[in-house]
Amino acid sequence: MSSKIRTFICVPVPLSVKKTVGGFIKELKARGGDVKWVSPDNMHLTLKFIGDVEKTFIEEIASHTAEAVASFFQFPVEIGGTGAFPNLSRPKVLWLGISRGSDKLRELAYAVDQSLEKIGIEKDKRQFSGHLTIGRVRSLKGIEHVAESMNKNDFKPQIFNAEAVHVMKSVLDSHGPIHSVLNTINLRG
Repeated sequence: MSSKIRTFICVPVPLSVKKTVGGFIKELKARGGDVKWVSPDNMHLTLKFIGDVEKTFIEEIASHTAEAVASFFQFPVEIGGTGAFPNLSRPKVLWLGISRGSDKLRELAYAVDQSLEKIGIEKDKRQFSGHLTIGRVRSLKGIEHVAESMNKNDFKPQIFNAEAVHVMKSVLDSHGPIHSVLNTINLRG
């Protein structure tokens, strides 16, 4: 058994938002397309994906993450707007955008990145782009119907308060990843 844990840092998304996004995904699923949809249970706003680390390193990661976010206050986040990486005509990742709070999320991600670099975790090469992943495209078969629905942007924006940062464990399973919280760092009230 491996002593490594697949790890990432995120802002959790409340259940009410997950339910609304889950309903939106259900509508998109009905359009067909070869997409691996994200389970609402697994939805979060990723600040930093770390990858496999030794179990013994998790405490240090949590400590440096807590140090990085210590001065941050809770802030509102609005999820709204649809898109894809690299684009909706040849999508690989389908997402919902952040229409409010994206600057604060970027600042949080930068602070976490800077702090974790001190303990040897490589900084992200790509610029942070806050989004909520809702699906990963397996092939372009039938994807035009999904893209058409996403272009209509029928998703009703959702607002919630970002109140914490989680250090997460991700176990890859044949049915998809299973995420669990290793550590919670509350933002200032």
